[in-house]
Amino acid sequence: MRYAWAAAGLVMAIACSSCTGDSEEATREYSIPDPLCHLPVDEALISPLLPPGEELTIDPEFPEPVSGIMGSIADCGLVVDGTQAVHLRATPTDSGDGPPGVQAFLDREGENRTLADGQTSAAGAGEVVAWNDYAAMHVPCAASSLDYTGLNFSIELRWAEGQDHRDALAQAIGPLMDAFLARQGPGTCDTA
Repeated sequence: MRYAWAAAGLVMAIACSSCTGDSEEATREYSIPDPLCHLPVDEALISPLLPPGEELTIDPEFPEPVSGIMGSIADCGLVVDGTQAVHLRATPTDSGDGPPGVQAFLDREGENRTLADGQTSAAGAGEVVAWNDYAAMHVPCAASSLDYTGLNFSIELRWAEGQDHRDALAQAIGPLMDAFLARQGPGTCDTA
């Protein structure tokens, strides 16, 4: 009889330890820097995109625009506990890139996604499409001294496979795109 009580106690101890293990994994011990990737951020918009963990570092960082002008591709990686968790990318579209828009951007990036599989919305003058773990936005350039016809911006959540973050991605991408555009010099991609 004594062994039965000991076995029952052991089973309960194992069960309780696995319960507390899950709750410990769900905590975020790092703070969200502002600016993030050289962009001012609203923590309430960014927080749902980040995983739990202890330490957040940025690698690579969006480069500073040279003379206020963006290069061909700008990347920023948010690394949590040594693993890239979120990837931000900004890419201009020029007249030689074919048709503007999110689908053309996805095709050029080699993304195996279609507009039909995403949740489409509008953000100002831009087109936004969000999937469970990825969002892309295209904004046409009304005027550009660099022959840019538009600017594309994407957010990839590399930690959230199988989780639905479409709404959070769709809410965050517009303000991030606006902040990225604001860093560029006049004439890079004027949208109005």
